[in-house]
Amino acid sequence: PPYQVSVALLEGLFIHVCLPGNSQDTSLAATFTKFSNTLQQLAGTIWDERSFFVCLVPTILRYKARLNRTVRDTIISTWTAWLSTGTGTSDAEAGINRKKKKKGSITSAGHEYLVILFNEWASFGNLLLPRDLLLKVSLELVEAVNKTEMTSERQFLELWKQADAKDFEPIKKQYEKMLSLFPENHSSQWKIAVGIADKPSTDDVEKQNIEPASKSPEPMETDAEKEKGDDKME
Repeated sequence: PPYQVSVALLEGLFIHVCLPGNSQDTSLAATFTKFSNTLQQLAGTIWDERSFFVCLVPTILRYKARLNRTVRDTIISTWTAWLSTGTGTSDAEAGINRKKKKKGSITSAGHEYLVILFNEWASFGNLLLPRDLLLKVSLELVEAVNKTEMTSERQFLELWKQADAKDFEPIKKQYEKMLSLFPENHSSQWKIAVGIADKPSTDDVEKQNIEPASKSPEPMETDAEKEKGDDKME
């Protein structure tokens, strides 16, 4: 159909202008936003445009750690917006759209490839996506995709627990890869924040804090006491 051809052409042009050398770093953020707005107006919901995301991620990664931080922030906020409502319209209209679809963005290609992009950026160390920022934006991402779902069965927590959630499995693997980058305490905090782990009980916290301190070392035996003990044995 002509509509799909127009969307495909615009997606191709979008990716082309994102290539290094085709846009100046100072203007890429504005260009990314303008193309995003046009694409959303034409296509509406784009979170399932897998071929678009498959091409967009490696295009962005060509900048490596040299990517401008303003552009990075624009990409994250724009991409999250793609997954939040799926349209450039009001929240009310977006809600009607979700009811018609019955499915939101939680198992979408857009969700999967944004987490892939996070992990690739994180592979550069703290140069492009520091760990504290990664924690923040990933939590915001989970919150955004959860809001697009109309049923509890399709919430992040429920899909994470399901062993047979095939559509969610690739996304779960990317989150697990991301969590492996953090120290255990930060990983645990993230899991608690999204609801896939329970908060430690007060008793457990107190036990961890008290037990090491309550265990005092045994007093060392002096030389005089040793000699006295030897005399008794004789």
